[in-house]
Amino acid sequence: MDRTPKQEWVTFARACPGETQVITIDNTASVPLDPLWIFTDPQEAQRFTESFLTLLGMSPMSDERIALSEAITSVLAAPGASLRVPAEELATRGGEDPASRTMARRLGAVARKDLGRALFDESLPAVRTSEDDSVVFSVASLALPKKRELEGSRLDRLEFEKSFGRSVLYLIAALCRKIAFARYGEFTAGSLNVGMGRLARGGRPGPTCA
Repeated sequence: MDRTPKQEWVTFARACPGETQVITIDNTASVPLDPLWIFTDPQEAQRFTESFLTLLGMSPMSDERIALSEAITSVLAAPGASLRVPAEELATRGGEDPASRTMARRLGAVARKDLGRALFDESLPAVRTSEDDSVVFSVASLALPKKRELEGSRLDRLEFEKSFGRSVLYLIAALCRKIAFARYGEFTAGSLNVGMGRLARGGRPGPTCA
């Protein structure tokens, strides 16, 4: 991840040999981080999507979380799943289920925010997980909570931008793992330092992820 204001890691990766993919997380995102697009295995997609959205401020065992889980399970049974689809499924169920109605409104609120483009814009090209030699997540404009803001009841009052940033870090870590193990014939090094980092490939056999 590159959180440097001048994007030093982006510049470095692009200067190196091979293909580089830069994934920018802000309101000008050019690549979507929709977990239902990224993770093709249904179990992974279900787990990562639920956990990602829970980090946006939802109790793990709330009625809304259960309604979300049921909606994701339903849409994963059909091709073309994206975050838009469970949102529509929840809205349809909302006529008879208050929890589904509440969850649909929450997803709608996220989709309407400028940062929601990185999740809900289906016109963006999908993330490449196996073709590139290096991948840099450009997150200089991503707001992150301080440690004290995650303690006790303060978490419930966390601003959306910081809650979004925390959730995106979780998703980036999951995506890095997927990229690192996409090709077993190559050595892969990954760094998820919150200050700055990188995910780069070399040529040795045997994958690893740091």
